[in-house]
Amino acid sequence: MNIWDTLPAGTKFVSASAPSPYAYSVDGGVISWDLSGVTLNAQCYPGTPSCVDEITVEFTVEITQMPADKVFENTAAADYNDYAYPNFPKHPIIDTGVEYYPGGMPVIYPNPFNPKKAKDGRLKIDNVPPGSIIQIYTVAGENVISIQAEGIIAYWYGKNKYGKDISPGLYFITVHNKANNKIQKAKLFVVGN
Repeated sequence: MNIWDTLPAGTKFVSASAPSPYAYSVDGGVISWDLSGVTLNAQCYPGTPSCVDEITVEFTVEITQMPADKVFENTAAADYNDYAYPNFPKHPIIDTGVEYYPGGMPVIYPNPFNPKKAKDGRLKIDNVPPGSIIQIYTVAGENVISIQAEGIIAYWYGKNKYGKDISPGLYFITVHNKANNKIQKAKLFVVGN
């Protein structure tokens, strides 16, 4: 089994780990782990050196230059022997799909939000994966507006989908990450509109 990751532009390799007795190597901007002899989630066949349920490999990078859109894209990949495909020397390569950094919880500010006093009159929804769908709801569950995040920051001016100012009160925000289909939730207080 081989696992590899090509470091995104603007990052520098710092360190990595692999399960003992296996090691990693770095060649240019590619980190790779040669896990020959490992059998994952399969029957242990005679002569198989190790049979395990999972393997964790990790690496750390330093950000040396932030991209213009402030988002790093990364994909890891693996190829491996698969006894279910006896006519092929290796299973076709699989990858993680594109993962984005930053990740984690969205940051919503200012909160409480007053459209008349906020800088530029807008709410900032930061740390969201590009392409995410942001929904704002009333406490009664009515959809106020849907916003698609073009970058890692999305903005809202305190207006509903019809362009009207919203009322002060408590609102709920959902951020639907289309890349991994996860939904994160937050609360927002709107004051003095």
